[in-house]
Amino acid sequence: MTGGRFIVASVVLASTITGCRQAPHHEAAPNTIAPNAAAPAPAPAPAPTPSAAPAPPPSPKSIMQPTVTQEPVLPPPLVPISGTVGFPNGGATLDQAAKDELDKLAGNPATAAGGPVILRGATDSSGSDADNLAMSRRRALAVTTYLEGKGVDRDRVQIVALGEGRPVAPDRNLDGSDNPAGRAKNRRVDVEIDLPNKSEMPETPTTSEPCGSPRPKCLKTPR
Repeated sequence: MTGGRFIVASVVLASTITGCRQAPHHEAAPNTIAPNAAAPAPAPAPAPTPSAAPAPPPSPKSIMQPTVTQEPVLPPPLVPISGTVGFPNGGATLDQAAKDELDKLAGNPATAAGGPVILRGATDSSGSDADNLAMSRRRALAVTTYLEGKGVDRDRVQIVALGEGRPVAPDRNLDGSDNPAGRAKNRRVDVEIDLPNKSEMPETPTTSEPCGSPRPKCLKTPR
C-alpha cells in the first residue's frame, strides 16, 4: 500500500511539473482577456455630417392670360385753376412768395392747355380811387410780365383793374381803428386760368379801356 501511494504521488508530481513547464500559471496566454478585466471602450462613432438644406422650389411665375389686356392709366381731367398773388408790402413788385405762387400756376397742365388767363388786380382803400385803380392795374401787369417769362402767351391774358372796389377783408376794425392785416390781404392779384373752348367764360365788365400796344386789353370797372 505504501509503495502504491508513492508511485501515484510520483506520477501526479511529474504531471504537475510537466504542466507548469508548458504553461506557467502566472503567464497569460496571448490574445486572451482575463476573466475579471474590463472590456475596452468602443471607439466613438463619427458625428454625422450635416447635410445642406434643400433649396426651396422656384416660385411659380404668373402667366397673364392672352385675353386680358391692361387698361392704360389716363391722366386726370383738366380743370380750371386759380390762385392769389399778394402784395402785402404795397407797390407792384413781386416778392418771393408771389413768384412761388406764379411758378406753381405756370407749371400746372391747365395753364399749358392754352386757355384764357384772367388777372384781377386790387388794392386797399388807402389813397384816391384813381390812384388805387392805377395801382391795381400795375400789379396785374407785373403778374402778366412774369407769366410771359414762363411761356404764357401775352395774348391770352386779360387784366381787370378793380382798385379798392373788391376787398376780401375789412380795412378797418369795428371800433374804427386801422386793420393792417386786412389791408395786406386786399393788396393782391387774383389769377384765374380757364380751359380753352369753354362756353362759359368768367364774367367781366363790358366797358374796356385800351392800355396801348403791346399791352393786353384792360377792362376798367365802374368806381
